[in-house]
Amino acid sequence: MFDSSLLASRRPRYSPAMAFNFSTTNARLDGVLGEPAGNERGRALQDLVDEMLASVKGVTVVDRNVLAGQKEVEFDLLLANDGLPDGLPGFNRDILVECKSSKDPVPARDLEHFAEGARARRLPWSILVALNGITGTTEDLHAAQITVRDFMREGSGVLLLVEHELRGLRSAEHLAVVLERKRSKMMLRLRADTLSAEEVEQLDPNRTSGFVNFLRGPDAIKEAILSARRDSFGLLLERARELPALPIEEAVSRARAALEALDAEVADHKENPDKDVMWRGVHDRVVEAGAAFVALVDDRIEHEEIARILEFEVLHSAPQGLNAHASGDLWCLLTRYYLEQARSESSHARRSSIAAVASLCIDEIVAIDDIDPRDVYDDWDEGHIA
Repeated sequence: MFDSSLLASRRPRYSPAMAFNFSTTNARLDGVLGEPAGNERGRALQDLVDEMLASVKGVTVVDRNVLAGQKEVEFDLLLANDGLPDGLPGFNRDILVECKSSKDPVPARDLEHFAEGARARRLPWSILVALNGITGTTEDLHAAQITVRDFMREGSGVLLLVEHELRGLRSAEHLAVVLERKRSKMMLRLRADTLSAEEVEQLDPNRTSGFVNFLRGPDAIKEAILSARRDSFGLLLERARELPALPIEEAVSRARAALEALDAEVADHKENPDKDVMWRGVHDRVVEAGAAFVALVDDRIEHEEIARILEFEVLHSAPQGLNAHASGDLWCLLTRYYLEQARSESSHARRSSIAAVASLCIDEIVAIDDIDPRDVYDDWDEGHIA
């Protein structure tokens, strides 16, 4: 394993925000793919990723091709991150990066090997650059995503960057925004999501057409909160669409059962707080409860227009910031009331109750996702590459 004095004793090879010309990315990637498969192509991709990440403000590449103490694993890149507001503020100090240039997707076993190295070092975030993504058959893809989910639940998330995402980047600021966006999506979905080319384009802070440049100060904070709530609603909606349609009484019973399961999960967490310090079990139960209420909507929620209307009701009309936490007195009082209202023959009363509980769940999801590892690990600031 790494010596804990590694970062303190090693001088960075690059100065912060080393310049990289992103207009050359496509040509560089073409060059990578033109190299013979194996070590030559791997080194070419590593060089490219090295330069791109070193261009982000506050990020320094401090080492490459590092063998662990027992030589059981080699890490392609080790980053030091200052967490600057216009850099990678949501990431940890030390970030491991693995580069995979194979023309085949990365299998689940390789992903697990890399993730295990990050987890052993108590790193909440690491980055896998895999040009062709992770394994693509249904069974293997499912296995790879289960691996990502399980490591994320234990506090070690692996972000995935693929070829088309790299090709869509226009600046160091753009790269930082894309990484932060993918990090927030993983916190919500527990999946190694890739962004579409359009999504990558829309995240460009220097894009002037159809996109508002980044805000600063209080407006930026408001926008960030709204964005987090919007993402959380998307998580509830996605899960609700997976639930089978039921008659209203059975659907209400399902919502009640989801709330009871949440109560049990919170009680178990209180008895065994060290088992799940990042509250991921409670997070999942909150998602299930919120989704069960969203599924009570009379209309077909797979229709985008219905989903858009419901999103507006949840994000803008329903009560917010009530400080009602899962299984607390206020939470129980409100959810019991809204559960009864969901049976109402009045469509308005039912929609209001659905939106209110969904809003409560979103507040709780955002609060859990905002947990800082430094608040739950006593030795977090003592240098956790050991």
